[in-house]
Amino acid sequence: MITLYMCVSSPFVVAGLFVVTLLLASLVVGMLDSFLGLIVFVVYVGGALVLFSYCIMLTPLQQSSVSHTAWTLPLLCLGGGVPAGARGVLYEFYWVSSLLLGVGVMLFVVMICVVSLIDFSEGSMRVL
Repeated sequence: MITLYMCVSSPFVVAGLFVVTLLLASLVVGMLDSFLGLIVFVVYVGGALVLFSYCIMLTPLQQSSVSHTAWTLPLLCLGGGVPAGARGVLYEFYWVSSLLLGVGVMLFVVMICVVSLIDFSEGSMRVL
């Protein structure tokens, strides 16, 4: 999944893939426990959308073409995302180091893409 983020050239597509990945992860957590899924959705997806809307206000207008096939890849990667032991009990994902490391790497890649988007030489902020 992380290699998909490295292969995409447009920062807007990386941001969209990140939001889709967070949405799918919150759906997987929501299947295990609905309240925890709601918390994950509000905190992660809501926070990412606020962050991206703020960063889009700081960037000048850019044209980009988005491939529709790039949006289906997170669905394929998270198809078997529910661990076998977590179907009946509350699954605490912070005990699994690979998930924690994967989320950390994805957040780092998104942060680098946001930094590459911001160009203050183009002038002041734009309003959405």
